[in-house]
Amino acid sequence: MIRLILAARALRAFADGFVAVLLPAYLLALGYGEFQIGLLSTASLFGSALATLAVGRWGYRFSGRRLLLGAAVVMAATGLTLIVGEPIREFTALSFWLKMGLIAIAVVTTIMFGRSLKPATLAVATGGEFSGGIKAATVITLLIWITIIFLGRAIAYDTEVWGSLSLH
Repeated sequence: MIRLILAARALRAFADGFVAVLLPAYLLALGYGEFQIGLLSTASLFGSALATLAVGRWGYRFSGRRLLLGAAVVMAATGLTLIVGEPIREFTALSFWLKMGLIAIAVVTTIMFGRSLKPATLAVATGGEFSGGIKAATVITLLIWITIIFLGRAIAYDTEVWGSLSLH
């Protein structure tokens, strides 16, 4: 369990670092000034820290399922805001369509994996171990979601990432 917590913390730290580098670069490319970039970057990291503290402080009051559904709603709302704000860039980005396809695959995979995980968890609780298939499904599902995160970040740099394959 400690390894899982440390891995989650490391992934979170990596994501924050990734955003701390890419967000200012993206804002600079859009023509924002230094003060505006500093303000938006600080607000982004501060909001992330506050959300982490809030979930850590009050998250135990809710089931994991409710927390994940809440996080999914927030992510969907921010994604829709980006699409409404810049629909042409979003809909012509290869990264966007790859991300949407992977989200569909990830949701189906997560639901199927969740169903097979419940009996396996009971077996582990009684002294057994997770099977190789469960471990493989865990790694595959995690890699799919990480790829979705990177594709979401790549939308802003679609032509640089995909070159001639880009839909622009």
